[in-house]
Amino acid sequence: MQYVSEVVIGAPYSVSADMMEHFRVDIVCHGQTYIHPDVDGTDPYVVILTFIMSVLIGWAKKMQNIFKRL
Repeated sequence: MQYVSEVVIGAPYSVSADMMEHFRVDIVCHGQTYIHPDVDGTDPYVVILTFIMSVLIGWAKKMQNIFKRL
């Protein structure tokens, strides 16, 4: 069983869209520890959360259109 294919040594605390594209990231994981804000006070996972929300909203709109056609 392979858990990861690559580990980014020295990765920044906050995850950026550029970093995810550069490393072709498919999955971002975090344990059960408290997520501390970045030094500027922002959520270090805001890029990922925004992406997830846009995917969910897109999925919901598709489902809404399917149900309208039925």
